[in-house]
Amino acid sequence: MHLLITCIGRQVQLTEYFQAALQGNNRLFVSDCSESAPGLRIADNPLLSPRFTSQEYSEWLFKTCSEYAIDWIMTLSVDDLLILSQLKDKVPEWTRLVCPPEHSLQIGVDKLKTTRFCEQVGIMAPRTIAVKDFLEPGSLEFPVIAKQVKGKGSQGIKIFRNLRELESGIDNPELSQSDYI
Repeated sequence: MHLLITCIGRQVQLTEYFQAALQGNNRLFVSDCSESAPGLRIADNPLLSPRFTSQEYSEWLFKTCSEYAIDWIMTLSVDDLLILSQLKDKVPEWTRLVCPPEHSLQIGVDKLKTTRFCEQVGIMAPRTIAVKDFLEPGSLEFPVIAKQVKGKGSQGIKIFRNLRELESGIDNPELSQSDYI
């Protein structure tokens, strides 16, 4: 079995785990668009890829699958997963893509949809509302943390300590009301 992990980035330990699980034998291929990615440096089969947002990415992926007889593809990037999900039916027939169904993926990348899904299935989740739908004065407890709906990590996080800061933040063009929760 040949496994390709895309967007390996800094995942040195993960690379080591997979190499051990596949018992070496040059069966693990990892790729990244940055030649300085630490995960590439320790891999048996490092591959430099185009950025997954580039036009060349899908062609590179198909060629790589064929050239190295890749049986499985998985990615460590949610953004790449969104692209790979669209290529699911276009990879060589012997290659399987580790990818959730499209509807699950759309729930998983949107914090509001994730919260609503958790509520529907009885899983506790932090109180989450869209900034554009914030409630009447007095109904929010401050501080309020606003985060991009489709952001990752701590990118774009905003903290509002009172209603005045929240209202001025909503009017700020940097804080698009439809993009934050």
